[in-house]
Amino acid sequence: MFNPTSRGRFSLTLASLSAALLLSSSVMASGSFGGPAGIGLHNSYNLGKSLYHRKIACERCPASNKKLDVIGARELINKLNTDEFFVKGLKGLKRQSVIIYLSRRYKTG
Repeated sequence: MFNPTSRGRFSLTLASLSAALLLSSSVMASGSFGGPAGIGLHNSYNLGKSLYHRKIACERCPASNKKLDVIGARELINKLNTDEFFVKGLKGLKRQSVIIYLSRRYKTG
């Protein structure tokens, strides 16, 4: 079952280290959202970015055909602030995260 020779231990150690190296590098390459989850506004920005693209700007979403600029972002923020039924399933922290993303991305003030 287990080869107690030094050559067997070396092979096992080498295989373990190789697997750990391969797995750790694939975990770090996680996409365009950058490093591990942070805290505060940076985390809210990333969450808002993800939610915006999945819930508001997707193909069958409310703002799918809308190209955003500063004015469009302000209109969308106002709609998110005033109409709680605008995007179903986007409430509380999630809604606020989208507002943070739009505010910072388009510098709406």
